[in-house]
Amino acid sequence: MDRPTEHYAQCRALDALLGFATDLCDQEAGRVGYDSLLGAVQHFIPFDAAAVMVVNTDGSLSQVAGKGLAPELAGQHLVPSEHPRLQRILEARDPIRFSYDCPLPDPFDGRLLGDNDATRAVHSCMGTALRIEGHVVGALTVDAFRDGAFGGISDKAMATFGALLAAAVRNARLADRLAALSSHQQLIVNQLSREASERSGNVFVGTSPLAQKVRDDIELVADTELAVLITGETGVGKEVVARAVHAQSLRRDKQLIYVNCAALPETIAESELFGHVRGAFTGASDNRAGKFEVANGGTIFLDEVGELPLAIQPKLLRILQTGEVQRVGSDQTTT
Repeated sequence: MDRPTEHYAQCRALDALLGFATDLCDQEAGRVGYDSLLGAVQHFIPFDAAAVMVVNTDGSLSQVAGKGLAPELAGQHLVPSEHPRLQRILEARDPIRFSYDCPLPDPFDGRLLGDNDATRAVHSCMGTALRIEGHVVGALTVDAFRDGAFGGISDKAMATFGALLAAAVRNARLADRLAALSSHQQLIVNQLSREASERSGNVFVGTSPLAQKVRDDIELVADTELAVLITGETGVGKEVVARAVHAQSLRRDKQLIYVNCAALPETIAESELFGHVRGAFTGASDNRAGKFEVANGGTIFLDEVGELPLAIQPKLLRILQTGEVQRVGSDQTTT
């Protein structure tokens, strides 16, 4: 390989590695795709097949990403004690290599794609354990048919890829834990909201014909998906009616979002209601959901809605008619 070609190949490899590292740091992604790292690995290591495996709670290994391997391997759990090479990789502190004449069976023999001979054995094998704070959480393995394919690959390079993958595993597990915690907290919030609604008695109290009519109206609209306009002088109980409608609706297990429109500064009212995207205006450093998106699936109560700036009201009308929300600075709508 001449120098310009070698330089170009190294640049492509570094670009691939940089892309993975950037994805790994992307907080919005939640979890990074392991395949993106394998693509970067392939620029540095000439493998015919590679696998990223994670340790399950029962101690077995399952593949979360692979290249050049038979598809059925993705759904299998491999028990390390039944696969000596995997066992040695997990136990070793540093990357480990297996010579072409190693008597230990390779778990991927005959299971590599593009091999016309299903009985053909792997002749080069290298692997490293993935560790988080000293605990083994998975493994990276690379295989090749050619003997000595990994002779020019340093242990440090393999360990670097292992460290990056371990970080990806850590991110993925943290994302799973946060999602589970969020779901659990939402269940608690829903339960507390129901109990609070039951204790607060979100119904009109009174025996007069007018009070009964209000209760009948609440029962009538609560079973619909219609937007409800509640009118009346200050202090007559518009919020009580809104809470009663929510408590009797099919959305009662979801959140009720209260917005005092009269207290919203005109300069931020649109962003507060509809959200914004990063860079939409000075200070918009991140994407942010508005009150309508937060209330999605539940109920939003716009108190003193007539106090909203006139410029916002066409956008408000659109969401009431179509259910579509368009964040400030975005060309896309969500429902």
